[in-house]
Amino acid sequence: WKNVCQQSAERKQRILTTWNLLQQLIKFTTEYKTWLSKQETDIAAFERDLSTLSKEEAAARQKAVETKLRELEAQEVPLNQLAQTYAKLMMSAGVDPENIQSLTMPTKVMLAKWRQLGPRCHAVIDVIDKDVKLRRDFEKAQQEAVNALTSIQSELERLQKQQPSTPAEAQAAVKRIENLEAKLKQAGEKVESADKLAAETKPKAKQDELTRIVTLITQYTTIWRELQTRIITIKTEWIAKAAAAASGIAGAVAEAAITATHASEADASVQVNTLSQ
Repeated sequence: WKNVCQQSAERKQRILTTWNLLQQLIKFTTEYKTWLSKQETDIAAFERDLSTLSKEEAAARQKAVETKLRELEAQEVPLNQLAQTYAKLMMSAGVDPENIQSLTMPTKVMLAKWRQLGPRCHAVIDVIDKDVKLRRDFEKAQQEAVNALTSIQSELERLQKQQPSTPAEAQAAVKRIENLEAKLKQAGEKVESADKLAAETKPKAKQDELTRIVTLITQYTTIWRELQTRIITIKTEWIAKAAAAASGIAGAVAEAAITATHASEADASVQVNTLSQ
């Protein structure tokens, strides 16, 4: 009888413990039901239209999501307690599994949704970061292309001011033009890189952002085309000048040689005449 009474007391204690845990579970679940619904609504709004955000909108959206993450972190302790209470109930001995599962189903669903809130926020940030990084990479590539091209442009303008007057100077000028041509080819790789990033950025940009991107593209492509034309024109012109200068000297040398030959022949004729006399 003593054992029966002891078992009865233990069973009663288990029932009371289970009942208390269930009351706590229902209380927490009810309190957080509205809170969870609001978080899901907020995060669903964050997830919309991510591919069409402007640079400023993306920054504002990311800031809002980071604020939401801090709100979620502030509720981790009570919600972890709720999860622990749920786990204790599910492991309680002497309870009907089907009955307890039915009673705790709302909590199970709520906990599953809560555990997805953080990952959903981080997924939004990952998408925004990718788009922001893409815009940042394009702007960097665009600036590198412009800097490389304007540097070549400055060198070309300085070179044009120098007018070679001798074949040696003309050949040296052609060599410098060829060096600039090689630099332009290297700058072409930067232009190509900027073009690829622009092609990825444009479809995701809004109209005002798209206008700015097109302006940045026009900036380096205009310089690029102008330099290609100018370098080819100047190179062709100076090669012709170098060839003409070389021909002119060759003609002068040949004329001097003919004159010298004629003089030598005249001298020889005089000498022969003198000898015959």
